[in-house]
Amino acid sequence: MTRSLQHPEARQPSQDRPEALWVPDALRGFPADELAALGHTPTEATYAAWSLARRGHGTDWLTRHFDLSRDVAGALVRASHQRQGVKATDTPAPAAPDVIAP
Repeated sequence: MTRSLQHPEARQPSQDRPEALWVPDALRGFPADELAALGHTPTEATYAAWSLARRGHGTDWLTRHFDLSRDVAGALVRASHQRQGVKATDTPAPAAPDVIAP
């Protein structure tokens, strides 16, 4: 039996990378316009910070761990609260640990 080889990039996300299915949802609500107004061009660190803001990490934590300005980190946190239907003035999430687990 012969086996054909296919370049990894040619495969569809649903075939080998089920995690790719959640990516569009992960970026829903991302404040690209607000960050652009602040003069910030998103980087991989910005997207990582966004995902952690969605999990309850606050402005100070994001600023410290991702070397973001307070304005950018604050925009991510506010947008994550809006996405979750939580007002930014509501009780904040519990303090996050200083270590990001793999």
